[in-house]
Amino acid sequence: MITEHMARFLNQDHIKAILDLYGVILDLLASEIRDKFELVASDTIVSCLSISTAASWLTHGFARDYGLPFSNYFAHTSSYWKMPVRATIG
Repeated sequence: MITEHMARFLNQDHIKAILDLYGVILDLLASEIRDKFELVASDTIVSCLSISTAASWLTHGFARDYGLPFSNYFAHTSSYWKMPVRATIG
């Protein structure tokens, strides 16, 4: 940080201003990292939901065409949800 050589030319106000600037820079970096983490986390959640939805509809399609064991169970479409709940959970 601040060496003895630098301290001879700087008074306490200068040192405090430099440390305050370091604090501001660190706060900005922390907020940028937090924003990027939130973006990556939300993208990951959306991707997982998309993959899960695609897999459940593929499972339903294979079961509907009798391509899976226990096809009658997995091919069922819920009349309430209007989607293949058993294929999604299974």
